[in-house]
Amino acid sequence: MLGLEENFIKIIAIAVFFIIGCYGYLHRILDKSGVVSGIIVGTLIIFLLPIEWFAPFIALFFIGGLTAKYKYDEKEIMGIAERKEGRSVKNILANCGAAFVCILLYALNNNPAYDPVFLAGYLCALATAASDSAAAEIGQLSGKRPILITTLKPVKTGTDGAISLLGEITGLIVAMAVAIIPLILGVEHGINYFIIGTIVGFLGCHVDSLVGATLELRGTVGNHGTNLIATTSGAIIGMVLFLWFFVV
Repeated sequence: MLGLEENFIKIIAIAVFFIIGCYGYLHRILDKSGVVSGIIVGTLIIFLLPIEWFAPFIALFFIGGLTAKYKYDEKEIMGIAERKEGRSVKNILANCGAAFVCILLYALNNNPAYDPVFLAGYLCALATAASDSAAAEIGQLSGKRPILITTLKPVKTGTDGAISLLGEITGLIVAMAVAIIPLILGVEHGINYFIIGTIVGFLGCHVDSLVGATLELRGTVGNHGTNLIATTSGAIIGMVLFLWFFVV
């Protein structure tokens, strides 16, 4: 009976996410490729992870989409707005690729003792993506010139690797918001996930800034590459810290 209830919940979750995907497309948060890839990743999360872990992925979707659209006209005038068509499959892979690998590691793992490690990596990758996205989108609207993270000198708004006080505060709040979801939902080790997720999510946001101020400014990698490096770093650091402090 419990199995039937769980499967029913998963079917409902898929239906809900399909509706969210359509909403994202209609409001130009995602383009067609973004919708399809997002539904695929979301479906795999639903079937490969405990259902509670679907929530951080949904949180990333709304945080990334809503902050990108916040004061869009103002950003467009400044020349720093995202493309109107919405985020594509490249955005999904860059922001969720590392989390997806953690999902596979969790599904393939035969030792339950290490399940929380892979879940921590998954959470930290999403917290990094959400924190970075919100910090960039909101920080650009601070009204003050940002500084480059590597030199601490003022630079033009929208410069790769630029940070601002508003962006820093936003990034920290969002990292905490994503990291606290397992704790709110009563997931085992919830407080540990919250601590690691907050620290690593905020740290990963700065990895993105550092890569942006160095490799991206030189043209070595593009924005998607920078995001992938940051979220991968978040996943790896999250797994290592969780393993070190809470498993070993």
